Amino acid sequence: TCLNLGAVRWMTRFLAIVSSYAELGDVQTRLGALECLSLIISICHERVKFHADIIFETLIRSLYESQAKSDLEEQKVYQLSVALLTRTAELSKEEFLLQFDGFEEEVEQQCDADRVVGEIFQGIRESDARGCSAAAATEPLPDIHKK
Repeated sequence: TCLNLGAVRWMTRFLAIVSSYAELGDVQTRLGALECLSLIISICHERVKFHADIIFETLIRSLYESQAKSDLEEQKVYQLSVALLTRTAELSKEEFLLQFDGFEEEVEQQCDADRVVGEIFQGIRESDARGCSAAAATEPLPDIHKK
């Protein structure tokens, strides 16, 4: 699909706004921001690699902040963060590998968020070694609204 000039032009600013909302303390606002990010990634997937820095920053922060919470809504934030981080990493493998280079050696994976990042990192390395395509990047994201 072809994005119009307006979408491309304003994507950086829009992602910055989504990132700001994802930082707010209110779990509903953070969940809403991640749902917006999910939509952006789905619609503008061919542009993700050009905005990987802010997307990764938003998702990693969300992942670490919501990992230890037992609240149902916080668990939704965590699950959506994992799904979006995985999808974004598949869409922009080179950028993910560059940003997390050395992660496996430096981090002992003491928490769930570390484990998730390590698994994504390892999965990309393995798929690159096998020469797999990015077909998994086009799979739909899980529906977090299912009860």
